[in-house]
Amino acid sequence: MNGLFFDKNVLYKECFKKQNYYSVFDNLGNILTNLYIVDLIIKDNVSFDHYWKQYNAMFQKVKSNPDAYTIDKRMLRRIQKFVEKMYSNILAGNVYEQIINSVKESIRADFAKPDKFFKNKTFQEKYLEYLKYKCDYVQAQLGSPGIVEAPSDYMTLLTNYSMYKKLFEIEDPKLYAKIWSLQKQCPLIILYNNL
Repeated sequence: MNGLFFDKNVLYKECFKKQNYYSVFDNLGNILTNLYIVDLIIKDNVSFDHYWKQYNAMFQKVKSNPDAYTIDKRMLRRIQKFVEKMYSNILAGNVYEQIINSVKESIRADFAKPDKFFKNKTFQEKYLEYLKYKCDYVQAQLGSPGIVEAPSDYMTLLTNYSMYKKLFEIEDPKLYAKIWSLQKQCPLIILYNNL
């Protein structure tokens, strides 16, 4: 998306300048919300930790006697790497936080001049425009009784705001105060049911 919001680019001026990207930001917020929900489920369910410990005990048996389980050292290393990655990412219950933190690092690694991305005022302004729109939209929804999507739209706003702050390291005090004031209308957001 940063390429689309490069305002000096002819393609941007001719094709994308007047486009509305709210649905793209909504989808990003929904993805981030779902990752946050996965983290909550993992943290709230003690069975995951218990089963993970059982799996690790079984894995230690395999490591101590790989010949009995017909596994070679290369395959054992691959499995161990996967298991460690799985535990450190998903089963630790911090996928959302890792994604938010890693986006900036991956941009730095992928681009020859990553500061161009973070200093792109057009992209930052479009993202901020979306956040202000979403804040007004959520406020209107929360003010109307019976709109069941309002709390989930509020969560989408919160996750997008956290991504915006992480990417650009800018805080708009008025927007922050407005988002914070929405909690008076929606003090509780039910993200999942504990089954």
